[in-house]
Amino acid sequence: MNKKDTNNQLNLFFLRKHKHLYEEICSMIFQSVTQKHILVIEHGDDVLSRQTAEYAQTVSVVDYSKDIRSYELRQPVPRNLRYFLLNGISLPFENQGFDAVVVLNQLPDISAHTMQEIHRVLREDGILIAPAVVHSDLKVSHTLADLTLRKTIAYQPVKKMTKDLYVDYLHQNGWQVKKGKLYKASLWTAYVECSKMNHR
Repeated sequence: MNKKDTNNQLNLFFLRKHKHLYEEICSMIFQSVTQKHILVIEHGDDVLSRQTAEYAQTVSVVDYSKDIRSYELRQPVPRNLRYFLLNGISLPFENQGFDAVVVLNQLPDISAHTMQEIHRVLREDGILIAPAVVHSDLKVSHTLADLTLRKTIAYQPVKKMTKDLYVDYLHQNGWQVKKGKLYKASLWTAYVECSKMNHR
């Protein structure tokens, strides 16, 4: 497992430890994907995909970090959820086949090709939902929890971004933020929903 994979998995672990924060983020995702055809790009587990399947019309799941066939061993699998094995780095879907793409806490670390693939498979009026752990704008920690957390590998993403840098990153990659919220917990988290920059 490389540094990027370890960071993402630890960030997800700490995010889920903040139960109320994780539940609120999930609630916002569920509202936005209800009765839609969605793609979830997972990282190490399929917890979010299975939860989302209760609301979406269909859920397609891929994972660049592991062999996704292991997810199918955990039964039962929701009827509207399907796992797709990646053959290379391209997504195995037709153009503009999804109403929404969900990427939890890994968008800044994906490759340029994967970003292009997300653009390709998302409908012109579709939304990208990409909550991510970000660095606070504060130079000094004010709590013991903040200080302890900042010493862990989980607070050292491959690309360190504040909220503003994350928004700039999205714009540079062709996304317009339509909905956003910053959660200031021990792990600062930016919730964003984006449309394609060229969509009016």
